[in-house]
Amino acid sequence: PPFSLRRSVEALAARRCDACVPSLGPSFESCSLQPPQSSPHRQSSRAMRRRSPPAAERAARQADARAAATRGRDFRAVGLLLALYTLQGVPMGLSGAVPLLLAGRATYKMQSLFSLASLPFSLKLLWAPFVDAAYVPAWGRRKTWLVPTQLCIGATMVLSRTNIERWMAPDGGEPRVEALTAYFFALYFLCATQDVAVDGWALTMLSPARVGWTSTCNSVGQSLGYALSYVGFVALHDEAFCNAYLRREPARGGAVSLGAFVAGCGWAFLAATAAVAFCRREASPDAGGGAYDAVRELKRAYASALAALRLPPVRSLAAVLLTCMAAFGCA
Repeated sequence: PPFSLRRSVEALAARRCDACVPSLGPSFESCSLQPPQSSPHRQSSRAMRRRSPPAAERAARQADARAAATRGRDFRAVGLLLALYTLQGVPMGLSGAVPLLLAGRATYKMQSLFSLASLPFSLKLLWAPFVDAAYVPAWGRRKTWLVPTQLCIGATMVLSRTNIERWMAPDGGEPRVEALTAYFFALYFLCATQDVAVDGWALTMLSPARVGWTSTCNSVGQSLGYALSYVGFVALHDEAFCNAYLRREPARGGAVSLGAFVAGCGWAFLAATAAVAFCRREASPDAGGGAYDAVRELKRAYASALAALRLPPVRSLAAVLLTCMAAFGCA
């Protein structure tokens, strides 16, 4: 009947109004089932939503901007790492060119003695935890070691320009292999220390998504530096190559001497040191939840190194690396 239907509709409207719009009361005429009238505030908010981009779109734009900024920082960091690793390979290439220049004048004993110059790179694990843990907080964890080592490398190479020529005995005398070995041993020691500092800095210089690029920069940079200072120097030092490709008229001697090339590389080290010291900032070191304590950091670093050496995979890999070159000993 119409009366019962009307009562049912009124009861349904009352329940809906009590649940959704309590202030309206159970009246059928004021029920929210009627078309609601939009308030001016609601109309303005709708207009603002139509004019402004959605929240998801704004979040995507912000994420893209952050990703672009991170990508730019990573690319600049990769350029710096490549430059540092390339400089690191320069003394290695020069040490490889010395036996070639001494061919026919150095005995087997002299050559075997000179091969000990590269030993610091094999033993850098002994002082790597010290380099990683001991630093001056005001200078930065990595720049504390990177700047002084590169400064020492550059100064040593610049100041040894005349001495290295005398040690090579270009007049046909006996070369001073002991002095050459000590000289390149010191350069290798400084380069190994620089390598530890650069490797540690790369972990914080690159973003977590691209921190794996460190090994690529290391391999490419060292190989490039080795090639420039070995192949490049030998080519520029060779008289036949210079007369054939670099000179219009033949002349005696190469385009560059060993002393001049070493000094030029030393100035490159000094320029890179100045750029790193004054133009590159380092993130503030993390003291591990408290003030920096050198003794505590040293203990923690060496404890971590010893714990890693006790791992069976590390021992197996060390055994492989110590014996893999034995097969090439006769070559």
